[in-house]
Amino acid sequence: MINPLAPRCLLRSAVAGGLLFAAYYTRMNAADSRPNFDRPSARPDARPTARPSARLCAALDAIAAGAQVCHWAQSRLLPAWQLTKSDASPVTIADLACQAVVSRQLRAQGLLNELGLHAEESSDSLGNPAIAALVLNALTQSQAWPDATLSKVAQAIDDAALPDLRRLSELGPLAPATTSISPPPAYWTLDPIDGTKGFIAGRGYAVCLALIENGRPTLCALACPKLPLLGDATGAPGSIIAAERAGPDALWSPLFCYPFTAGSPIPTTYADIAPSSASTTPRLSTPRPPVPRWTSGLDRSARDIRLLEALVGQIGGDIALAIDSQAKYAAIAIGMADIYLRPAPRAWTMKAWDHAAGLGLCEAAGLTTSDLLGAPLDFSRGCSRSGQGILVAPPTIHPRIIAAARNLPDAFAPEPGTA
Repeated sequence: MINPLAPRCLLRSAVAGGLLFAAYYTRMNAADSRPNFDRPSARPDARPTARPSARLCAALDAIAAGAQVCHWAQSRLLPAWQLTKSDASPVTIADLACQAVVSRQLRAQGLLNELGLHAEESSDSLGNPAIAALVLNALTQSQAWPDATLSKVAQAIDDAALPDLRRLSELGPLAPATTSISPPPAYWTLDPIDGTKGFIAGRGYAVCLALIENGRPTLCALACPKLPLLGDATGAPGSIIAAERAGPDALWSPLFCYPFTAGSPIPTTYADIAPSSASTTPRLSTPRPPVPRWTSGLDRSARDIRLLEALVGQIGGDIALAIDSQAKYAAIAIGMADIYLRPAPRAWTMKAWDHAAGLGLCEAAGLTTSDLLGAPLDFSRGCSRSGQGILVAPPTIHPRIIAAARNLPDAFAPEPGTA
């Protein structure tokens, strides 16, 4: 049974579930806040209805089921359950099991009937009998898929796959402007475990699902099993946060926030939860603190740390929060921090599954999102078209950060052909 949340959906200000806090506070008195850091006032009369649609409820059901199998595996994680992909990034049996469960649920709800799924993993690893047996064991023992078979799991992992979009996403900004590959106008994107390094280390992670239409997220859902919510009587250690809009240019719904305890029985469907069980009051008009609070990922490079510290020095504020995965976007959307800056990567492209769901939640909360040139982020080709980093910030301070970043050329990726 999921208990109602308080009207404002806040996060617990404590070291929990892999969160590292340098300094965290939220002043609830408007007199203590400076207007230049406030988000714009909410316009309740102009926003969509404060009740999740059937499609969003189906997405919530899917990521909740995926988070359950991830929780089961993380508490039992052994070295033999960890693999290294061709790009040297880590993957575990939980990534494969979670993707199978989420894809199966989306198919059962009809969400893959007309749209493809741009997901991080593939069934290739199941060719190893030992890995296949471990994935099946995780699905059956966690009760996420009690009657799973190898053939059904492999089919679910690769269901509605978009190989052409994957090829485009690997090329990133290097892809020619005109190509024989036509990306779909709409697709689902899934990261079954965002923050795999943190997951392996026992820290926080996120199950991330988004619908991309014309390059922009229009439905976003994150399950963050180690990111707790304040104001909920259950004391649940995790959360599920979601939002949606009718199209790329439409207004976002409020943020729908639910307490989540992985390992406990989950609702048959989130459609059965009354609207009062979700936060229908987005934090658009909540006063901001006197100085902006910056957030960072964990395991960042020396370059990323140096650039972040340089910008904090110019703009002001504190690096208040370091956190794995897209849970950092959820934390910002709900009000734990104000700014996230990701310099342009040099060795990989910025995939939609790594960012789109979290960015959509931040947009729903009234924040401005862009690349470091100030341009809107475009995921029409399965990755950021520009590849020039990411900035999430309140709209009144966002232009200042963009201007300051221009003086830090190392924050940007070289133009194609100039490296």
